[in-house]
Amino acid sequence: MNSEISEEMVNEILKLISIPGIDIEDIEERVNL
Repeated sequence: MNSEISEEMVNEILKLISIPGIDIEDIEERVNL
């Protein structure tokens, strides 16, 4: 991923996506790939 995506943007997306049963840490690991 490009460093253009800031943690704030990721956090905002996670707030919108926040789906029960999905671990936020797991999503962050995928985003950092």
